[in-house]
Amino acid sequence: MLGKNISNAWGLVISAFLLLILITLIGGGIYLYSLLSKPGPTGMSPLMPKSFQGQKHKVKVYFGSPDSLDLLSEEREIYLTEREEDQIKQVIHELIKGPVEDLTPVLPAQCELREVFIADRVAYLDFSRTLKENHPGGSTQELVTVYGIVNTIVDNFNSIDMVQLLIEGQEVDTLAGHINTDRALSRRQLNLLEGS
Repeated sequence: MLGKNISNAWGLVISAFLLLILITLIGGGIYLYSLLSKPGPTGMSPLMPKSFQGQKHKVKVYFGSPDSLDLLSEEREIYLTEREEDQIKQVIHELIKGPVEDLTPVLPAQCELREVFIADRVAYLDFSRTLKENHPGGSTQELVTVYGIVNTIVDNFNSIDMVQLLIEGQEVDTLAGHINTDRALSRRQLNLLEGS
């Protein structure tokens, strides 16, 4: 009788141990999935959602000309998604990656896009403070940064007429002291600004 009770006790211990392992594996899997599906620094998920695995679309991203106050485009591909905000995040990610050709970057490499919101044909781009803190400064570079972003978004998205830049969720007067960024901005040709 004592041997049978010990055998039953060991069976319960082993069953409890196996149940604990199963619960740990399920919980660990859920935790890992939640970590991998959180947006990264530029709002892109390390695991691309199924909507990103479909058809690609060509876009133009603008960078500064090395020889003049002008913006020149490079062609990139993004995934078409249901949400336009996700497409905008991909385009900004391409701007952060920088130019392939001999052009001037628009955004610092350390720049992070926190979120994108769209309302009344205005795209609100919420950057981390690294955009302002790591900006190289100067009026020319600030023009290239601001209108490189604005022109890239407005030219690629027919539903967007203006872009509002935010830092840590807040409007900012300026990125580097020369361009007023406390309101939404429309597309602009930079070479028309020379001498003004």
